[in-house]
Amino acid sequence: AGGFLIIWGWDAVFLISAAVPILATIPFIVLVRDIPRPESSSRNYMGILKEGVRETLTNRTIRFLFLSVAFLLVIFGFYDEYVAPVLSEGGFSHVSVAWLFAAIYVAEATGILLPVGTHTSGYPPWPY
Repeated sequence: AGGFLIIWGWDAVFLISAAVPILATIPFIVLVRDIPRPESSSRNYMGILKEGVRETLTNRTIRFLFLSVAFLLVIFGFYDEYVAPVLSEGGFSHVSVAWLFAAIYVAEATGILLPVGTHTSGYPPWPY
């Protein structure tokens, strides 16, 4: 992999890792034609999906959890995995990238430990 990274850089690794899950679905799209459906189910998939989307949009707690997972975990995973190599490749020294990450992790830990205050939702502050 070293020679590949010398020629193409970390941007290519990011693009390949994003494309692999998409390419992995092609055999299923081509080969799987009929999906077995349980006889006992009286509701169709679209009805269940619409009900779930409606509940997500109307229930404040579920909406908060959905957006937290969708945004924070995905962004953190991308940040943790790809930003450091891209910064290093872009001309930042390894020491400056390490100090940047250290400051960010200290800020995250401090934010988690700080008391949040009064919540209007009626739930105690996170973590429960």
